[in-house]
Amino acid sequence: MGIGKGDFRISVRLKLIGMKSSAAALMMGRNYFGFEGAHGKMFLTGTMFKAYGTPIGDPTAFMTDGKPFTFVAERKGTKLSFFIDEKLVHELSVTDEAMGPVSLLPWRATMHVEQFSASGNLNEKLTEPPKPKPYVMKDVKGVTKTRLLPPRKGNPRNSEGDFIRLEDGRILFVYTHFFGGAGDHSPARLMGRFSGDGGKTWNDKDTLIVDREGDMNVMSASLLRLHNGNIALFFLRKNSITDCRPLMRVTSDEGKTWSDSKLCIETVGYYVLNNDRAVQLKSGRILLPVSMHNTPRQKKFDGRGVISCYLSDDNGKTWRQSKTAQKGNKVVLQEPGVIELADGSLMMFCRTGSGSQFLSFSNDEGDTWSEFKPSSILSPLSPASIERIPKTGDLLLVWNNHKEIAPHLRGKRTPFNVAISKDEGKTWQAAKTLEDDPNGWYCYTAVEFVGGDVLLAHCAGDRRTGGLNTTQMTRFAIDWLYESE
Repeated sequence: MGIGKGDFRISVRLKLIGMKSSAAALMMGRNYFGFEGAHGKMFLTGTMFKAYGTPIGDPTAFMTDGKPFTFVAERKGTKLSFFIDEKLVHELSVTDEAMGPVSLLPWRATMHVEQFSASGNLNEKLTEPPKPKPYVMKDVKGVTKTRLLPPRKGNPRNSEGDFIRLEDGRILFVYTHFFGGAGDHSPARLMGRFSGDGGKTWNDKDTLIVDREGDMNVMSASLLRLHNGNIALFFLRKNSITDCRPLMRVTSDEGKTWSDSKLCIETVGYYVLNNDRAVQLKSGRILLPVSMHNTPRQKKFDGRGVISCYLSDDNGKTWRQSKTAQKGNKVVLQEPGVIELADGSLMMFCRTGSGSQFLSFSNDEGDTWSEFKPSSILSPLSPASIERIPKTGDLLLVWNNHKEIAPHLRGKRTPFNVAISKDEGKTWQAAKTLEDDPNGWYCYTAVEFVGGDVLLAHCAGDRRTGGLNTTQMTRFAIDWLYESE
């Protein structure tokens, strides 16, 4: 069924179960009214709405977990209104043009639809939509790919991991293994896989690294070979929507045994430390770039994170917060990463909803930072990764390149690209595309350099069925980065 030109009214009686870890939307062509339980917001996205993820209200003011409610979307002339149980949620001006097919789309949601009705110009020609195209992994000369960790029964998502080289030559990959749902708050533990041939092949049996310590989960692994030879594992322990903090474990026997978990941040709050984000500077200082979104006092998730770093000068025994903590007033700042530059300064990069990665700089090893500014790294609200290539000394950038992106792909975490910088991140060149399926969801990348090769582990799901549910290994020679197309 499709919405034609003119007035229409859509009414749906439904209920959502497990709202805090779910998301859902009413699709109207390429426009949708969305609900995101994890972030506690309702939002609009679409060209007709002139919006991308624009918040329009708190869902808890209109609906209750597991309780049926009636949702109505109604256009009269050029006014489009949304109601829940006859209460006006939002109203905006639109054109009276055809909007296209109508559908209900659950993401990580259990949705029970009790009744659906529609009236107006429903345009019978759209009643039989074309079959969706299957997801396609891009064939790139010189690049090998393995969809190592697809979802399975009882394991609906595998994501956010990191690599470490062991003294015996093997590579350990620690990743987030979800077992009680696919949402960010679903139960999960950290599991490990091993490779004995530099990441070309991996064993097929998981090794438990960290069990579910948090009331919700543990997730997002970062691994560091410390200057003293030990290996540090950092991860998030999530107890609630107001308590998510990074912890540290250490092994002195190459992962055979691990120390007890130690909190890196004593103050309770919801902090995000992405996978493969912990760094140790040349001086020995360990730095954790984090984004804080909620506190017990605040009690409401704020997408505009407070960006800071937690610093340790004694191999993780004690930690303190950087003097600078920044929050974007008009810009959504999230999921920071840090790279040490050749002159000893630091560059921090953050995903934003403003069309590019935003950058900040520090000249005192992460204690104070400049104001965030937009960069030439054009991207959606999706994390980038930047690491130094040992063989050449240049910087490697992995991101979703949205330079000259098609309108229907704006805001999507596709394509998946790499580029290099020969001037410490001032400019980027030789951009190449690793993946470009329009429904691909490429993000949360771990980077490892193995001999003369680059090894990436990243999410590569189909957003129609779960963009974060599959971890893919992508491998190519460093020299390939410098080859002309």
